[in-house]
Amino acid sequence: MNYCEITMSAKLKKTELYKMKTVLRQAFLVGLCVTALFLAFLALRAKNARPPDEKIVLTSATNIPGQVPQMTTRAFEYSAKDRADLEKRFNEKFKPVINKWCQAYAGRIPFSAEEVTFETFHSRLAGGIYTFMIRDITFSIRERTNIPAKVVYMTHGKTLLTLNDVSPTGKPRDLSLPISREEVIQMVKVDCGVTFKPNECLIRPTGAYGNLNGGADVSMLPTGADPNNGLASKIDLVFDADGKLVYYDRDPLF
Repeated sequence: MNYCEITMSAKLKKTELYKMKTVLRQAFLVGLCVTALFLAFLALRAKNARPPDEKIVLTSATNIPGQVPQMTTRAFEYSAKDRADLEKRFNEKFKPVINKWCQAYAGRIPFSAEEVTFETFHSRLAGGIYTFMIRDITFSIRERTNIPAKVVYMTHGKTLLTLNDVSPTGKPRDLSLPISREEVIQMVKVDCGVTFKPNECLIRPTGAYGNLNGGADVSMLPTGADPNNGLASKIDLVFDADGKLVYYDRDPLF
């Protein structure tokens, strides 16, 4: 195998690993949601078990008390009351978290805290994941009863496509890094209150496996964690050549 074949093989492996990070975490979270919903369904069925001679009464599915909720609720599906309740939660719980997160990565993110308004709310995923769309940027917060709100996901769609593009360009790869390990550790500390050690901050040039030249792929890995395990890192970040954050994925249980 020649040098070009080895390089391309490494790129493909790295790109597939990167894609799997988000897929595995989302699958894990959805799995938990499905399990919880299934258990709730069993409990509901046992509670509402009918005697053999009880007549069946047809009721609108949307009005059945204790009905197992659907996996995704889009903004336009909210009733006026539910929308008002969510707007109150947004102002009281989400907005302070959004402001703090934006301050942690100040000067590095492709939007301002003021741009994340209630009007940008897109949908809610079962498990307490609230997604907002700011232009082509996907931004998600997780919040549940007894679980404080926190930012868990952000991606800039157009840039992510460039990152995952491994087609030959005929140009030399730029393996420089736009950000230092110390800068990342400080930003993450402000974000989540945890100080990672230098050896727990793994930085790789994105130009080594995709067409996002001059960028940095960062994984915050606790000591002893397997860097090849997509679920091992607590926070994954990608910065473009200008040092702008274009991808953020936080372990929802961290």
